[in-house]
Amino acid sequence: MSSNANSEVVRDLTENEIKLLSEIDSWGHQLINIYAKGENISPSLLDEVFKSWKLDPSEQRLEQKYVIYGLSKLYGDFIINSKDCSWKVIVDEHGADFMIHSSAGSNIFVKDIVLKRARSEDDEFGFFLATWNAVNSEEWLGLFPPKP
Repeated sequence: MSSNANSEVVRDLTENEIKLLSEIDSWGHQLINIYAKGENISPSLLDEVFKSWKLDPSEQRLEQKYVIYGLSKLYGDFIINSKDCSWKVIVDEHGADFMIHSSAGSNIFVKDIVLKRARSEDDEFGFFLATWNAVNSEEWLGLFPPKP
């Protein structure tokens, strides 16, 4: 567990939080089954799913919370599978939230990446690939090192 001057605490997940992430993972896979044909999780596939969901006019369209949490979980796992990162929980004066924490000490709040676009009236697409390209860039190599 680590903390800083802003009274933030970064800690490992509890057993209940691990179970919750497992349930959220199923939401992401449900979205893929509905909106995409791919099986291999990638930023491009997640972009396709998000765009299809956002443009879906049907009454059967899944609620926003499933998209926000489900796609952020799948994206977080993609990052973790490629970089030296892990799921952590950050606790501060506003509450607790999941995040991706790198071995170099950098954080990615994947839920916020999706939440911002899901709640927006604007149609912003391609953000999974764009953020992945940034995380995977030479400039960010020290912040998000590859898996050893």
